[in-house]
Amino acid sequence: MSFVRPELAARIRPWREVLVWGAGMAGGIWLVWHGWRAGALHLLAFGVVAGIASGGLLVAALRRRRLTGLPPAEGVVSVREARIGYLGPRGGGFVDLGDLRRVDIVTDGRRQMWQLETADGNALRVPFGARGAEAIYDALAALVEIDEEALHAALATRRAGRFPVWVRVPDATLGRLP
Repeated sequence: MSFVRPELAARIRPWREVLVWGAGMAGGIWLVWHGWRAGALHLLAFGVVAGIASGGLLVAALRRRRLTGLPPAEGVVSVREARIGYLGPRGGGFVDLGDLRRVDIVTDGRRQMWQLETADGNALRVPFGARGAEAIYDALAALVEIDEEALHAALATRRAGRFPVWVRVPDATLGRLP
């Protein structure tokens, strides 16, 4: 038996990760405040650690939520062991993270797509609204020097274009996975 109406539960469900980390950060701030007032250094230290950790995870959850709040698109994304796969009605394929040469956001003014280009010149385009596409954001976190500001600026723009997010530096270890 649920104590929450199904309509309300459906509206809250996409925000549950944000709510959990926000509550964790609020709890950390509360511990810092009470630890400081009572002079309890252990509460103060635990509150600082909990607040900082929850705050960092809250930022990541908000960014992930922004990517999942887009309109649904066709296709399914699978991320397994540093390999991104996309299966859609008009194409698809697989890309290994170690073979990536560049990552772009391509937009036509209405919808955004990941464009994952490999060293041999093949490109895989994945719509942001495809089922499981939020896992691409987490997988790309392994790339060194990914430009988060460019990613979110590309999501916010309404003009068509190709926006680079990450480019492998030639003959260097930057951007290479271990």
